[in-house]
Amino acid sequence: GQEGAEGENVTDGSPFVLDTWNASTGLLDLFINGDQVLDANTLYIVRLTVVNGPAGQHPPNIKVFGLGQAFMIATPVNNQAGDAAALRIAGFDKRLLTQTVSAVAGNNTLTLLLSFFSTLPNTTVVNITGLTGSQTPSDAAFSLVSQVGGGFGATASWMNEGVLVLTANRTLLPSYENPTPYAVSFLLWNPLKGQDSPAISLVAWDPAGSCNIGGGGANESSIA
Repeated sequence: GQEGAEGENVTDGSPFVLDTWNASTGLLDLFINGDQVLDANTLYIVRLTVVNGPAGQHPPNIKVFGLGQAFMIATPVNNQAGDAAALRIAGFDKRLLTQTVSAVAGNNTLTLLLSFFSTLPNTTVVNITGLTGSQTPSDAAFSLVSQVGGGFGATASWMNEGVLVLTANRTLLPSYENPTPYAVSFLLWNPLKGQDSPAISLVAWDPAGSCNIGGGGANESSIA
């Protein structure tokens, strides 16, 4: 998850001071400023900024506890629902690619299963790279065999160097709303000689800049 935190006395009139932040453990230390007393039945607001990590995730289980005179046992924090949940980070929740035919020169139907940690906009583009070795010629209007769950157009863009580009045609729902992964099947013509399965990666991005998951070198999401 989270990589960094910023802020000083990032509160609304509360007696707390932000002291230390441990990015590896996710532990934030707050100190009571001076001799101030925490009043009963009073809501104190603490705000801080964190830099989300490069990998998607479900929201973590966040707890609050106190030491010293402010001793409290570790108590779960009520998190927001949906995409507003603290530290829910956009990414691929599930990604799995299967095939039907391994024979040399065979007509091979591949099926990609995808689910997401958070909602993605209807302008999302998913790039699948590393589909190398196929004899299928490049096609800017490459027909998909079938879909489960919809979500993408009936055609994709296929480049013979091993790249398939899917474009969403509706909002892509997250796995907490839609537990069944999206499934996209497409047909490729296997190479004339055998090969091991290549390293295949996924990137999802939005031209408007509202999402970019699995993108860039080591941060690309490999397919299991």
